[in-house]
This record gives sequence, C-alpha cells and structure tokens, in this order.
Amino acid sequence: MRFLYVLALLLAAIPLHAQDDAYRDPRARELVRLARARRAVVDDRITAYEVTARERISARLAVLGTERLLFRRETAARIEWSRDTVNIELLGAREAAPVVSARAQLPSPDIASSVTALAFDPADSEMLIRLDSATIRNPLSPGSEAYYRFAAGDSLSIRIPGGRVVRILELRITARRADPHLINGSFWLDSETHAVVRAGFRQSRPYSSTATGISVIAPEVGGELDYVAIDYGLWDRRWWLPRTVAARGVARVGGTRLPLTYERRYEGYRVQGDTLAALPAQTASPARPECRRRVRMSVTVRTTERSDTAWDAAWRREAERVAKGDSTDGGPACGRTFLVKRAEGVDLVGGPSLPASIYDAGEGAVREEDLKALTDLIGGLEGTPWSVGRPSVQVLTPELVRFNRVEGLSLGARAVLPLGPAELRGELRAGTTDEVGARLAGIHSTPLLRREVALYRGLEAVQMGSQPFTLGSSLSALLLGRDENDYFRGTGAELRLSPAATRRQRWDLRLFAEHQGPVGARSDLNLRGAFDDDFEPRSNLMAERLDQAGATFRIRAARGDDPTRLRTHAELELHAETGGRSFARPLVRLGAEGLIGGGVGYGLSVAGGSGLGDVPVQRLWQIGGVTTVRGHDAASLRGKSVWLTRAELTRGTPLFRLSLFGDAGWAGDSVDILRSHPLKGVGVGLAFLDNLVRVDLARGLGTGGGYGLHLRVGGGI
Repeated sequence: MRFLYVLALLLAAIPLHAQDDAYRDPRARELVRLARARRAVVDDRITAYEVTARERISARLAVLGTERLLFRRETAARIEWSRDTVNIELLGAREAAPVVSARAQLPSPDIASSVTALAFDPADSEMLIRLDSATIRNPLSPGSEAYYRFAAGDSLSIRIPGGRVVRILELRITARRADPHLINGSFWLDSETHAVVRAGFRQSRPYSSTATGISVIAPEVGGELDYVAIDYGLWDRRWWLPRTVAARGVARVGGTRLPLTYERRYEGYRVQGDTLAALPAQTASPARPECRRRVRMSVTVRTTERSDTAWDAAWRREAERVAKGDSTDGGPACGRTFLVKRAEGVDLVGGPSLPASIYDAGEGAVREEDLKALTDLIGGLEGTPWSVGRPSVQVLTPELVRFNRVEGLSLGARAVLPLGPAELRGELRAGTTDEVGARLAGIHSTPLLRREVALYRGLEAVQMGSQPFTLGSSLSALLLGRDENDYFRGTGAELRLSPAATRRQRWDLRLFAEHQGPVGARSDLNLRGAFDDDFEPRSNLMAERLDQAGATFRIRAARGDDPTRLRTHAELELHAETGGRSFARPLVRLGAEGLIGGGVGYGLSVAGGSGLGDVPVQRLWQIGGVTTVRGHDAASLRGKSVWLTRAELTRGTPLFRLSLFGDAGWAGDSVDILRSHPLKGVGVGLAFLDNLVRVDLARGLGTGGGYGLHLRVGGGI
C-alpha cells in the first residue's frame, strides 16, 4: 500500500515538473502570464474602421520533376467595419487553373461568403492568429506548458512621431516533441498592451496519414506547414492592426507534391475610436459567442466564360445568404450583420485593384520586401528536440510497386521511425524474378535543407534523368512491352542534399560510393506479347563491374506560369566518378514553350553533353526512346557525347492539346560529332493537363526506325 502511495505522488508530480521546466527565464514566464491575461480582455476602443484587403491563394503541382501552376485566386475588397454592421465591397476577383485554361475568369459566386473572413474584429484579442486547439495547440492557452517551452528573446524599440517610444518584446516558443499539432514560433508582444503584434511559426513535424500504424495499398497523404507569418502595424500612432499575412506549405499524395502559398495585405486604414489610454477595465471578457465563419471556397474548372448576367444573379443570391447569417455557425454573424456587394461598373477580372496579370510572380498580395521580412522572422527558430516516436509501416503503396524487365513485378514495404527532426526509413522489395533490393536511410530536415544518408542495394538506371521507376515507365513496360531503361545493380552508401520539401526543388546533390555490377533481363511478361507472338523484349545492357565514388549535382531554373506567354526552363547536370574508372559527364538542357496565335502553340528543347575521361558502358549517353528520339528503340545509339533536339506545334487548350512533333538526336564519340548521322523521328501526340500527361504515336525515320506508341507522365514536351 505504501508503494502505491509513493507511486501516486510521483505520477502527480510529473505535470508539475513539466510546468517547472517550461520557462528558461523569469521574463518568459511573465510574458506568457501577460499574454494570457490579454487574451481574456476585450478592447472596444475601436468603434469603426475602413480598409482595403487583398488576398492571393496559389497551388502548384509538381510531378516527376515538372512543376506547373495548378490554381490561383486573387481578391480585393473594401471593408467598412462597425460594431453592428460590416459592409464589404468586392473590388476585384478572379481565378485561373492554367493546366485547364489559361484565361483568368470570375470565380464561383460563393466567394461572397469567403470574403467575409477578410473582415476582422479589432475587439478580438487574437484577431488573425486564432489557433484551433483541435488542429494546433495554442501556446498561449492555459496548460500549454505541458506541450511547449518558452524563452524570452530580443526586444525592439520604435520611436514614433511625437517622441513616444514603443517597445516590443519577443517570446520564443518551442514544442516539447515532434507533433503535427504543435508549433515552433516567435511571438512579439507590445510591452504596454501585451497584445501579439508580430508572429511567425511552423509545424514541429509534418502530418502523414501513415504516421500512426500500418498502411496497405493506399498512397501516403501528408502535409507540411513551412511557416505562417503575421505582421501588425501601428496606425495613427494608436492602433495595432494587421498589415500582412503570409503562409507557405506543401501537400503530398504519394510522390506528387502540391506546394501551397497564401498572402493577404491590409492597407489604407481609416480608424475611429477613443483616445489612446490603458485598457479601461483590463478585466475578463464577458461571455461572447464564438464566431465561427463557414468559409467556402470552390475551385471551378471552366473552358468557356460565364456571362456577367448569370454570375451577377448567382452573386446576389449568395450575398443575400451572407446577410441572413447563413455563412456562420451559431447565429447571424455573432450578432453582426454582413452586407456584401459588388462594386458598380468595375471589371472584377481586369480592373485596377488587382495586378495586371494573375500570373505575375512578384505581384502578389504581399510585397517581396515584406514577404522577406516575414520569413526572416522565423528563420532563426529552434528546431524540435530529438525524440522517439511511434513507428509506422507502409505496404504495397503506389510508390512501392513497380514493373520492369529485370525485376518483373516488384513489391515493396517500408518502415518509418520518427526521431523528432529526423526519421529512420527501412525499405525492402522483392520482384517476381527473385531480384531483391533493400535500403536503410536516415533523413534530417530543417526549414531550408533536407539531408539523407543511406545504405542500399538495388537497381539503378543507366539514364539517370529517365525516371525509370515511375508509374508511366511501369505501365509502358507492362502494357506495351516498352521498358526504355537499362539497369545495373548498385550496392553502396550515399548522401543526398536538396531543398526542404516546402521549397522549390531548384537543385539537388548526391555523393556516393558503390559497387556497380551487371544484371540481366529476366522477365518477358507484357500485354503486347500476349497478342504478338514475334515480340520479344530487348535485352539489358551488361554493365562493367566497378568500385566507384562520385557525385551528381543538378541545378534547375524555370520562368513563367502563363501558358499563352513565353515559358522557359534550364537544367545543368554535373556528374563525375573515380575509382575503377575516372570520368566526368556535364549536360545542359534548355527549353521554351509559348503561343504563336490562333490557338497554335510551340515547344522547343535542346540538350548537349560530353563524357570526359574513361567512361564505362553503364555511363554512356543513350539516344532512342520516349525521353529522346521517339519512334526508335531505346539505346539505339550510345556514346561519350550526345546532342538532342525536340520540337512541336500544338493546337488546343492546356487541358487537351493535339501536337505534331519531331525529334533528332545523336550519341557517339566526340570526334565524330561533326559528321554524325542522328536518329530522327516524327509523330502526333495528345497532351493533357499542360503536358503533364502525354500519349505519342511516333514514326522513326531512317534505318532502325518504326512505329511506336509512347506513354509519359511529367517531363515537358
């Protein structure tokens, strides 16, 4: 009995200890106390305000190294707020889905309910940084010491006209463990009112649908919040009111990434209120109904423009529902009437309240200099402490299933062990030809950089940029009998560096040491062979046995999102190895796409590379196949030097285009480049979703040419 009594005392003491070590210094404890007191205070000094709000939401789609703007919406509204009525006048609204149609169009009329979220209540102590405890635990809520640690940071003094000095104090917040519901952040508080006037935070760990158990067949769905940053301005030397809001993150479905950005800016305030004084009562707020707006946002996909008459009618119906309180949960706008109208005689899509083009990269709602200041705010945040999380297992998810003529049907399983800011990943796979592969990796991610160290044994592709283990490659091999890659077996260790998952993937670096060995084609399974008795899959390249150490560095650049204007991209690839053979292989790729007129577009890409030194057979350039010259068998030409050009004319919309294309390419010894006889091919193709998916029927010209049907996902023209 005494043992149970002592055990109960120890268990009761654990929460107290967790709270005792939550504060690194007394000033942090005082800042948290004052911030919590401020949350319970109602500041009704502002009786009315007017402001213009601008908002931009963007989603991109990244598939197999190709990135496209998927969706963008822009709005501008003039807000007249008072304690009983909120008038919102829509000044501009448009959206574009350039993988479907390049034209910016009116959004769905339900934007009438969405724009109400732009109007904030200045009497709400949290204004724009309300954190839902079901999604993210608020670090300033009572009891948050069990989840966070706090430290006092820097201070900033601002002298404003009239001689008054405003002092701002930083409170740094660190999650105790890696958890997608917890954040690491920096909150800046006004020393007089203790209101949060600047904030920046990020998730302590990305969300993953497979993080807490076993996932079979279903692809991994995940998301990561890179940052949320909010900045307030001191208006009329009296009022702290929101100025800019920015957020960035990424959603993931299997191997597909969807980078997301959000920007909002307030400008042109006119404020009415009492004179500057201490909050009159500094007492707890009376019970106030919590206003939970139901913000609706639909992504509409249209290839024809909706008439203004029909849109205005739908808009009026939606605005009437907003006025009746149908856009809120629990009462008509929490006792406040919202009146939403469209500005009379204003072109919502092309008017002056929005940038000249919806595709202007540097013309978002938040200016570039403000955006940099907001991101710098969270650049120095502490990382999540190391810890051991719950392991998860993924079996037969889409990225773990593939088909090729060496492995046959290859099935894999992956186990993941979270370690705070890092994770351990173990992967096993086995093919129907008894080809077995394994990989053990440790991954560490920061807001800027992703590092991966791995030991591995498995297949590697001769053409490093051919994306051999993708869904498109597997379907081509299984259905058409067209496995366009050659393989060798690699066993070794590697280090990979790349930008964080939430950043643009502009570069990557791989350092490795491995044993390279030959492997034969051992599977002739394919659907084409069932109907063509004479068809035989081609043999695999017999690689040399070598012990090599090397590096591969790629850097990419792309410009332009508008399918009707010039879009360019470039890539530089540097590869070098030493050991049994010493050599280097630089390669440059350049490309451009645009619209000629009348619905006719063009695409052009060129590439050139050379091998320097003693290049083994598994590192020779190859020409022929879906990624080089269509209509010719893969690897019809091999050599130390290579050049390739591909061109096409298109007709249609980004959703669906018909293309006429021509390819020419050569590989061989550099001394023969001036008298080379390149492979050539022409054909017709269907491109979907702005060239993210293609089906091409090609005819190879000259010796060795023939007809070929090619399926490709990602990769441009």
